[in-house]
Amino acid sequence: MPLDERLGLRPNGHSAELEKLMAMTGVQLPYGKGSDLFKALMLLEVSEPSLSKATLKVGELVREQEAKSQKNGLNKAYLLQTKRENRVPLRLYGTIDAAKVQIREEEGHQWRDLKLGAWFTARGKPPKNPDGAWKIQAEEIHYYADIAPAKRFGELLWGSGVDHLAHLAQELIFLGDGADWIWNLVAQHFPKAIQILDWFHASEHLMPVAQAAFSTTDEQYAWVSMMKQLMWDGETDLLIAHCHQLEANPAAKVIGTTAAYFENHKERMRYDYFRSQGYQIGSGTIESAAKQIGLMRMKVPGASWNFENARKVAKARAAYLSDGWQSLPLAV
Repeated sequence: MPLDERLGLRPNGHSAELEKLMAMTGVQLPYGKGSDLFKALMLLEVSEPSLSKATLKVGELVREQEAKSQKNGLNKAYLLQTKRENRVPLRLYGTIDAAKVQIREEEGHQWRDLKLGAWFTARGKPPKNPDGAWKIQAEEIHYYADIAPAKRFGELLWGSGVDHLAHLAQELIFLGDGADWIWNLVAQHFPKAIQILDWFHASEHLMPVAQAAFSTTDEQYAWVSMMKQLMWDGETDLLIAHCHQLEANPAAKVIGTTAAYFENHKERMRYDYFRSQGYQIGSGTIESAAKQIGLMRMKVPGASWNFENARKVAKARAAYLSDGWQSLPLAV
């Protein structure tokens, strides 16, 4: 009946609104705990398979939307239309990372990369010194995720980027750690983007060098503090020179590796310039996604996933954490 249709009531099935609540539960909790909580809050018994089905349905809807976005991203007429009809973003951020998920396969359980991406805007400024308090607020966050090779994830990166007009942004800034696959994808799909090595990842490479070179904690912390200040001021060449000065140490391998890391990412470590332009230099947004998607839902104790189900649950949770959850056609 027409009223049934408007209310999302189905014969021999859950209503659209109930299914939506089930999916919201399934993206946040393992299905067993989710079923118990649902009963306690709603006074309604919902089985674990029903929670799983509702959650996977959302994941499939997200996958279908992403496929449409990727198709649009290859359509020249669509790209031209978006340029004519939309206001160009003044400054947009992108960031990419990966987390490990355990997948059940024929040869046994395997750890696979769950690749994660985000688009966002941001306000606030980094502190005035490297050890100051960070007060930065990411806004309008859209997360996306997949368990896929880098090339295929790059197609998702481009399609979702077109959705957010990343290809038109006056300033597009990408943040990431030192993984080559990240920067290869950025260079391929958004070659004009400003690339920034995440400040916190870069800083984390200093203490292992200090521990290899100095015997006391006072010496280690003093050296790290001095090197962080050089990084903060964009003195990357001087930072690398200080690392090379320590290579006579018997533990020189980690020192040489770190110096090479800084050399490889030197252009992405111009933190003095980036800060002068008001750019964010830390990728806390994607670090949060890695924890909230990869750790809090996909890596709960005892979890091992069917490959397709893992993809769909990750996509559903990414949508839930984004601003676009309400736009999903969950009543269909």
